[in-house]
Amino acid sequence: MAAKVLTIEIGNDFIKICEAQQLKGKTVTVHSAVQVTTPDGAVEDGIIRDMPAVVKAIRNTMTDEQIVASSATFILSSARVVTKEVILPVPY
Repeated sequence: MAAKVLTIEIGNDFIKICEAQQLKGKTVTVHSAVQVTTPDGAVEDGIIRDMPAVVKAIRNTMTDEQIVASSATFILSSARVVTKEVILPVPY
């Protein structure tokens, strides 16, 4: 059985926390998903301005929802970040 994956998306308006697990094949089970309001002025276009407030919001939410994890993937939402998917050939 695969380990649970914790993803935390931090945006200007909301912090989204999702705990999921990939089971056999492509089946994914979501164990917990929650969205809370980002503290006022704590995040500005992908820049965390008030780290203690963001940490407190995440910690309180995880405690309330009984989410326990030893590692997490963080996503910072920003209009400044540009991404592009590139497909590279596999060498033979």
